[in-house]
Amino acid sequence: MANDSDITFVIQGGQYFVKGENKTVLVADSIRKYYPKSKIIFSTSDHKIDGAIKADLIVQIADVGSLPSKKGKPNNINRQLASTKAGLDKVATKWVCKTRSDVMFTSKKSFFSLQKKYNFSQKGIPKLVSNNKIIVSSVTSKRFNTFNISLVSFVS
Repeated sequence: MANDSDITFVIQGGQYFVKGENKTVLVADSIRKYYPKSKIIFSTSDHKIDGAIKADLIVQIADVGSLPSKKGKPNNINRQLASTKAGLDKVATKWVCKTRSDVMFTSKKSFFSLQKKYNFSQKGIPKLVSNNKIIVSSVTSKRFNTFNISLVSFVS
């Protein structure tokens, strides 16, 4: 089983503001509360970063732009992929949890219970494309009803 110091949390995305308050600060604080010895990387295309975000490393990338959409709203998948990869490229720990800049952590048990549930050991996971083990939330929008986690292997 992993220790806090074995995990890096990659917070990916733009800073999330609600009524002028930077909620991404609270996301980083929630990780620090439940995983105090873990590393936190905030990876974003934002140019101006709130100094209150307590991350071990802030990775800022050039904005790659969005894809055109038929509905008039931008499709930001390019930004998500580019900033996720930039953050993951800086990870040096055995485990990484990629999360969004608007997802709060409310307990410590979630990461460790998933690790137990899915037997995340080298023997328990077939080699897909790399040896990197990454916990990724399947939450892809601000409005969601369930919180599912899946294991993926990231191509480096």
